[in-house]
Amino acid sequence: PISAVQYSQSEYLALLAKADLFVMPSRLEGSSPAALEALWLGIPCILSKQCGVSVFKHGNHGILLESNNSRLLADAILFALQSSQALSDWRSSLVCDRHLFTWHNYFTAYRELIGTL
Repeated sequence: PISAVQYSQSEYLALLAKADLFVMPSRLEGSSPAALEALWLGIPCILSKQCGVSVFKHGNHGILLESNNSRLLADAILFALQSSQALSDWRSSLVCDRHLFTWHNYFTAYRELIGTL
């Protein structure tokens, strides 16, 4: 059965902080606050380009999917689950790059985007 739960912000962040991997293969997303929160917390990610996190570095922060193909997604998840060294390396990179995933940077990116319209 499929179920859904509505978490408070603090409950969600506490749950996210326990995660080993965050997966968001969006097909359409402006700039994903959920992905930014995971990255800021140092959680390696598997994201699609449509998540809109332009500062995400494939191979340093996790895996950026080339396309929203179910086989690529399954392979990326399997790789991450089988490679504790990759997860550890990605976490280390995220600790160093945490400043890239702040709300200030998020709002600055939107301001710049709106300024080009």
